[in-house]
Amino acid sequence: MPYKCEECGFLGVKINHIIKKRLCRNCLLSNKYKLICKSDIKKIYKFNDEDFINYPYIKIYVNNPYNRNAQVMTLFYEKDVKRYFLNKNNDIIINKLNINEININNINDEDINIILEELLYYFQIIKNNKKIIILDKILKKYDIQKENLPNYLINNILQTEKLKDINYLVQKFIREEDLYKLLKKHNLEEYINLNICNEFIEGKLNIKSYEIKDKINIMLIKKEQIKKLIKENNLPKKKYIHFYNNFINSDNNDIDKLLLFIKNN
Repeated sequence: MPYKCEECGFLGVKINHIIKKRLCRNCLLSNKYKLICKSDIKKIYKFNDEDFINYPYIKIYVNNPYNRNAQVMTLFYEKDVKRYFLNKNNDIIINKLNINEININNINDEDINIILEELLYYFQIIKNNKKIIILDKILKKYDIQKENLPNYLINNILQTEKLKDINYLVQKFIREEDLYKLLKKHNLEEYINLNICNEFIEGKLNIKSYEIKDKINIMLIKKEQIKKLIKENNLPKKKYIHFYNNFINSDNNDIDKLLLFIKNN
């Protein structure tokens, strides 16, 4: 005789070894049984170590499905995590969100989600205000007007999780602007997407923007040299494309050595 789902009575279900119940797919995916891991709780609900210690609800311990040698994973019912989060921030709910004092344990899931959405939005506003204050200080340091920043940069700053990344994003913008202006001055702006330019903009190269410009000029000279070499020696470009690219991107400027190397290979 097929087993029934313990929630809805649907026939033909197997036991779920994590929850230790027989549940159909629909019930397993419902709010009642939805599980969430520690890392997601930290990210969404901003739990700290003390929260996990004081957490009064059920915890489920399972082996890591991706690495059996890793530590045991701890899972939580998200419905319980939400209630803990709201209870923890009850003063804010009453005094800042102007929601009358309520017993979180006695309200339905729909109302919990509505309050939760408002609370998370409140925290996001607080965090965004902190980001703007930090941004203003950084812009003042570099003598940059906020209205001169592109919208994409403002959006990236507001979306970043780590406040320390704001300085990196501004510096990245400064490097990109400086490099583009320099390349444009020398009619080289079309090469702004080269790997060497991207690495410079990302802060991976400890060199000045004018050095990038010089390297691009050298690359263009070497490119013309190789084209001439291939044509004069009747070499098939496709066959030697690997040497072609390596020479252009290397510090080697000896075209004669390259020709000898190609012929010997």
